[in-house]
Amino acid sequence: MKFLFVNFTGLGNTVLINPGIKILKKNIKDSEISIISNDIDSDLELSKLNNDIDNTINFKQLSIFKKILFFKDLIIGKYKYIVLNSFSNPSLFFLISLFLTSNSHIVLPCYLKSFDKKKNKLFNIIKFYRNLFYKKKKLLVSDSITSNVHEIDANLKIIKKILPENILINETNKLNKISLNYEIDILKKLKIEEKNYICVQYSGAHGLKSPKIWNAEKSIALVEKLSHIKKVVVIGNKRDNQTKNYEFSNNFNVIDLVGKTSLKETVSLLKFSLTNICYDSGIMHLCDAMGVKSISIIGPSNLDKIKPRSKFSDVLYEKVSCSPCLIGWYFDPKSISELQAYNQCKENFKCMELISIEKVINLVLHNYEKR
Repeated sequence: MKFLFVNFTGLGNTVLINPGIKILKKNIKDSEISIISNDIDSDLELSKLNNDIDNTINFKQLSIFKKILFFKDLIIGKYKYIVLNSFSNPSLFFLISLFLTSNSHIVLPCYLKSFDKKKNKLFNIIKFYRNLFYKKKKLLVSDSITSNVHEIDANLKIIKKILPENILINETNKLNKISLNYEIDILKKLKIEEKNYICVQYSGAHGLKSPKIWNAEKSIALVEKLSHIKKVVVIGNKRDNQTKNYEFSNNFNVIDLVGKTSLKETVSLLKFSLTNICYDSGIMHLCDAMGVKSISIIGPSNLDKIKPRSKFSDVLYEKVSCSPCLIGWYFDPKSISELQAYNQCKENFKCMELISIEKVINLVLHNYEKR
């Protein structure tokens, strides 16, 4: 049975759909999972590494001819189900095209029917159209998704509409476990030993302003102090590197890899490290899903939606009166962007500043002693 997941989103949200994919693979015989994406933030690169995903489609890179072939596949009903996960985020054009052409069951998060009046009218017209031309194909809408629901649970609510009625979703299903291909040769290349270094995420905003990360000075100070304990590998993507105005090269115990590794290499470094220090980001969700030790520094984010669940994932969080300002769910009327939260903060990012370097180092030492 073939499934198409519509996944025009980032790395972290891609990690969080994995429990839903796993339960499909386990309970529906011969299930074949395809992912369509624009490869934002290397999310499609991750899907290619994921052993539970069979095919990937980079919609952005398809030629006009191949886009026509893609929609032809939808018309002939190549996929039994097309799934929009809780953070699918397709363009309105793609969404309408999907509804108009796909001879498949379409599974939706419940809030996609909660449009404003103009969009709701359009949605009702599309439903009428599908009832007219695709009578045997259903529009399946998930149970209620609210702002205090974890994104994994939201995705499982959507997947539940596909599963046989006798399949129950239990607490084990709600843990994120991902099976990836790793590249252990990266350790030999860097001349480092497994479980003998610490990974530190330099930034989590890809060069953009965000209240979810420490400022550069504090991040650098953390790396320098950690380098007296263990070798430190600093990771981040190319856009992080463009805004980094500090070189770690003078410190022999720091390997600066910001913007210098592929996602597969980054994933492998996270896998084999002693512990990983990260912000609320795709890296945080990857560490959680891989079941590796991590310390997540979380300030303005909605913990109900994003909190790591693995027993190996530690969270440093300081509750302040204005948190969370980042609800995380764009359907919530109170939701604002990271840039808005950054520009509107009147507390000088207190939720992040209250988390001290010392707290992080103490937790690293605690994890090191537990080895």
